[in-house]
Amino acid sequence: MKDFLKPLGISAKNIGVSTGQKWLATKGELIKSYSPVDGAEIGACMVADKASLDKVISTAKTAFDTWRTWPAPKRG
Repeated sequence: MKDFLKPLGISAKNIGVSTGQKWLATKGELIKSYSPVDGAEIGACMVADKASLDKVISTAKTAFDTWRTWPAPKRG
């Protein structure tokens, strides 16, 4: 069953937080996902912690501050 996850770039354990350009390691809880068919573990994902969320928000704000100055044709 895990073979269908490989083309999506999903591994057995995923760090879970992205800035849109890179993935960040977190220290949050590990959430496991199980198959409804046979109950086998499919994979796991780390939940964001405060530090990683603060980094993602900061990165988004910086991107927005630049992006909003671009004219619509360039953004499109």
